[in-house]
Amino acid sequence: MSTTDMGIVPAVRRVATKRRGGFLEDYFYFAMALVIPAIVVFGFSFTIGKNLIHPAIPRPTVLYVHAAVFSGWLVFFLLQSALVRTRNVRTHRSIGWFGAGFGALLPVVGGTCLSSARLSPWRSIGGENRIIIDGWSTLRRARLQPRHLDVFRRIC
Repeated sequence: MSTTDMGIVPAVRRVATKRRGGFLEDYFYFAMALVIPAIVVFGFSFTIGKNLIHPAIPRPTVLYVHAAVFSGWLVFFLLQSALVRTRNVRTHRSIGWFGAGFGALLPVVGGTCLSSARLSPWRSIGGENRIIIDGWSTLRRARLQPRHLDVFRRIC
């Protein structure tokens, strides 16, 4: 008579399986969540003091909002990656809805900042703002430019 005939279920023996991918698969997103903000901080560290914190010409308020929102997005990206890395998936998913709303805010703030750069006097300062103006031109060529610029003018 076997053990299953008596109503006793035999224990299932789990066999340890070797995982594929190893270190890179386990830490890729978390490492990128550390590397990307480090690159951003390094890149802006040369100009943020004289161009945003102590500018010669006052900057529009939307530029400070842009800096705060996009910095917050990088912190949120790091937080989400850390939550998954530490296996707090439930918390990761629950604040993910906040991230969806936050992510929807990014193009609005970015577009407003581009409009501000195009319409304000500080756009003619020189080379460091050229990328902002080129970004606006790219949106215009792609026909993604907002049709009602007066809305953006009122925000700035």
